[in-house]
Amino acid sequence: MRARAILSEAFRNLLSGAGRPALMIAVYVVLCATIGATEVMAISGIIRDGDNFRAAGASTFMLSAPAGVDGIRCESLGNSPNVTAAGAMREARGNRLTALPVSGVTLREVTTGFLNAIAPATGRHPAPRDGVAVPESLAKSLDIRPGEYLASSGGPLRIGGLLTYADDGRDQVLDNSILGVVPGDGLFDECWISLSTYDRASLHLLSTSIVAAYDPDGDVTVRQLNSSLGERFDGATRFAERPTRHAPYLAFGATALLALAGVWSRRLALASDRHAGVRRFDQLAMLTTEAVAWGLAGLLVVLALTRTWLELTGYSAFTFDQVVRIGAAGFFGVLAGTLVGWSLVREKRLFAYFKHR
Repeated sequence: MRARAILSEAFRNLLSGAGRPALMIAVYVVLCATIGATEVMAISGIIRDGDNFRAAGASTFMLSAPAGVDGIRCESLGNSPNVTAAGAMREARGNRLTALPVSGVTLREVTTGFLNAIAPATGRHPAPRDGVAVPESLAKSLDIRPGEYLASSGGPLRIGGLLTYADDGRDQVLDNSILGVVPGDGLFDECWISLSTYDRASLHLLSTSIVAAYDPDGDVTVRQLNSSLGERFDGATRFAERPTRHAPYLAFGATALLALAGVWSRRLALASDRHAGVRRFDQLAMLTTEAVAWGLAGLLVVLALTRTWLELTGYSAFTFDQVVRIGAAGFFGVLAGTLVGWSLVREKRLFAYFKHR
């Protein structure tokens, strides 16, 4: 048979429903969409846990060396691999708040990078350079709002922004602190860094922010902002060991069985065509053309449904790539199942097929 004749025959089979293409598409969509949705939920759970880990301040670490931290050197750590941001902090000297209705409030001076380092754990509301940052709970206690002023011995302080600082097991050092941005030159008490992925080499960078003249026997400590969730969140390991990591293979196997069942259900007609003179490989080309048609249709439906779902639910776009892998594996499973089904049909068993139809 010529290629045109093969395509024409396959097209007529699709239109007539000889291979039940509508049913094949529907089952393909159900199989791949179900497997894909399970994979999306598994990956999204890992991403959500990672976001919660960072939002709780568990990815933020602090080195404390009173009056021994070089502010500029600490800020430069933000350019290091695996470090999201870094900044220095010290208690304001020579400036204090006056006429406050509550006690225990501390004025602290921080570098610009410090606000970026604590951003994941504070709702990402850094204060502008012309104002101070105040925790929301403290602002509520003081009944102050952004744009208003607080009296201090050094002059009025403009409230530039609010920080969300939850009581979720994190160090409460910033809970009653008002943060004002200052240049990085000079000495500071602490250096804070936020890590994208935990590793001890990045933590060791903190020690490079200490000035050379600092007393070797001085009080130097490194601590985690929130240790209640553990020292590290190993997202890469959890992703590699997730229960759905073999989802593409499952999709391949499921759709291969689907295509095999579809071809096998036509075994009487296929054997009869061979008995009438249709060559085996012409028949394979026709079956493959039909499988490509309904397989691609099913794949496009799965991807369209998944994309819509992800956009509506706000899941990470990364998960869509995994669904594409599952859909593609399902498509190749269709081709494999079609090939196996074709190879199992035997012309010499025509009468047996007819008897057991």
